[in-house]
Amino acid sequence: MQRSTTSQNGNPRDPFRFFPAELNILIIKRLRNKDLHNLSRCSKLCYLVCFPRRFDTSTITLTDESIRLFQDGGLCEQYRTAIRSIQFDKPIAGKVLRPLGTDQEISEVITQLRIWTDALNLFPRVQELYVSYKIPPVLENNVYTAAMSAIAAQPFYKDLQCLEFQVNKDAETSDPQRYEDIFTLLLPEDQYFLGEKISDNEVDALIRAKVPELSSLTTARISVDGICTPLISSKTTSWKGSTFYYIPLTRAPNLEDLRVETLTVSSKPRPNGPKPNTLKNYKERLYSDPGHPHCFTSLTKLQYTADGIPSKNEIDALPETFPNLEVLEISQLESSRREDGSDISLEDDRDGMHRYDGIGKLKHLVDVTMPWPAYEDAGSLDPRYLSGWIYRWIRDGARNLDVVAFEGTRYVMERRDEIRVICEVGAAEVEVDLRGDTTVSRYEDVVPEDYY
Repeated sequence: MQRSTTSQNGNPRDPFRFFPAELNILIIKRLRNKDLHNLSRCSKLCYLVCFPRRFDTSTITLTDESIRLFQDGGLCEQYRTAIRSIQFDKPIAGKVLRPLGTDQEISEVITQLRIWTDALNLFPRVQELYVSYKIPPVLENNVYTAAMSAIAAQPFYKDLQCLEFQVNKDAETSDPQRYEDIFTLLLPEDQYFLGEKISDNEVDALIRAKVPELSSLTTARISVDGICTPLISSKTTSWKGSTFYYIPLTRAPNLEDLRVETLTVSSKPRPNGPKPNTLKNYKERLYSDPGHPHCFTSLTKLQYTADGIPSKNEIDALPETFPNLEVLEISQLESSRREDGSDISLEDDRDGMHRYDGIGKLKHLVDVTMPWPAYEDAGSLDPRYLSGWIYRWIRDGARNLDVVAFEGTRYVMERRDEIRVICEVGAAEVEVDLRGDTTVSRYEDVVPEDYY
């Protein structure tokens, strides 16, 4: 006899009251997140059954309100272990663009960071962590050290699979503030959180001492104003500082996916001016043994927003540092595209002619995206010219290439074209498909062999 689906008063019965607990769990696990939200509104029991499962695919944003919910005695206290993803509260776009105008605003930022990092111990099974904040540049070393030290002390640290740092360094339009001046205005607990000023010469070693192995980390993103290039063997590296953001990644033996972004154009020397060689200091700060740089053998995908077109030395360093890349995406900041980058035509610049040759040494590479290789004063460059480069890569060993794209700003007859050239690579030939602000009919064919 079939059990009635309605109660005596005519209201529908809740089927979860009659199913075994094991069956209820199987049903809930197979529902999409949208269906879980809908089902949770059907009855009190449905709400209780669906509530923990909804956390599996949701990211909890740390705010004063959400922290109270999960604290002892809070409404969500019993669901702490269900949380898998945490992010710091992100300021709205208008506040990101607006400078931190008062000492009170700076103090509030530090207080928030301390509260959020303290709250991390409420969630013992976090697997994804997204950290974001906006600070004056003078606080950068101390804030990152304090935040990373707090993260490393959490019970979930060894289980982290995804870690992201998004740091907006507040532009200082007036005289730079001194660390000591800001420090004296902070609350005592915030002063303890930051500690005494950490100099640029101390921060790397300090981070290295505080950060244990991230054995489960597979995905990382670093988005920082003016961060130094991840192409760490470059002889043209001109940035100073910010190497410490990479140090935890050298402790991640299973890292597969890395995305590095700079939010603003950093200060770099003009092409005809002096190019300071900071490679020695750069490597000494980043590695405990600078004679043997860290090799990211597990990394298969690298996305990098470059401040300008990468140099030949930077591209040549890729096989040494990232030998097993399958996907490489290097893009250029829109603002740096519009700068006058060179006074030399590409055809007269042997370094430019072979700027990207190092890609041919990446033998596992399948998909690659590179910045358009011509500067504003270099004259026009026929997109079909690039197919000769790809043939050289294949000849040099990159035989797994499937798709190659060049994108950026193309300068022709005092006109700028935003262009994206996609090359589909076959076993015996390179088929060029032009996409962007151009058409195939505007260009003549170029025999790739002419450019070996």
